[in-house]
Amino acid sequence: RRHPGSSAEAGRRHIRKAPVPTWFTGRFERQLDNKNRVALPAEFRRHFGESCVLALGSTGCIEVFTQERFDEMAQKLLDKLDAEEVDADEVRVFSSSIRQPTFDGQGRIVLDQSFREYAGIADGDRLVVNGRLDRLEIWESSAFEPIEARGTQARKNR
Repeated sequence: RRHPGSSAEAGRRHIRKAPVPTWFTGRFERQLDNKNRVALPAEFRRHFGESCVLALGSTGCIEVFTQERFDEMAQKLLDKLDAEEVDADEVRVFSSSIRQPTFDGQGRIVLDQSFREYAGIADGDRLVVNGRLDRLEIWESSAFEPIEARGTQARKNR
């Protein structure tokens, strides 16, 4: 019989689970509405809270981050700037382009004009919201097609 405070009981009380990482996976088709809003997939919204962080992606898409992931990336970018591994102008442009839209009641965010222009998105365009493990990407549908084809071919060639 075990007594309160025994080593077996103490061991059970102190077991801590590691945080489960948030993985964004899947491909979702959306459409930009007439108010320049797009709905993010419902199953991912709980990871963002009331808002998300938008950034201009290096490949022509809009990247969507949780606040926690963005904070990690921003710190790494500052570390690279301090080590002179990245140009200060690149950091300036990146940081000045960040937006933090809040979700409306239907889980939509507004894509402002600068983001739409960067990603080649026009009113009423079909969009792809693509999971890229640690982030979501928003693509104009026809811009994503060749990327998807190249990625599929690369997977086949492995």
